[in-house]
Amino acid sequence: MVMEQVATNSPETAMLGGFKQAVDDAIFGSSAAHQNQMLQLLGSTDRSEKFYGLVLELLLTRNQMAASSDSRA
Repeated sequence: MVMEQVATNSPETAMLGGFKQAVDDAIFGSSAAHQNQMLQLLGSTDRSEKFYGLVLELLLTRNQMAASSDSRA
């Protein structure tokens, strides 16, 4: 519904609809999701270790992609 309001109205009109409430709801929802994730990761050594590995893999992949991009420039 909110996306329809954004797509079919001016920004000013979209702000008068449910846009602000939808953003607030998304912020609160993401806070709850992050807290849940934090508790799961900090409460389990196995999950923490897997998460650390995932973050390291993402960073290494990012660095490899950046180095590859730099070598083509």
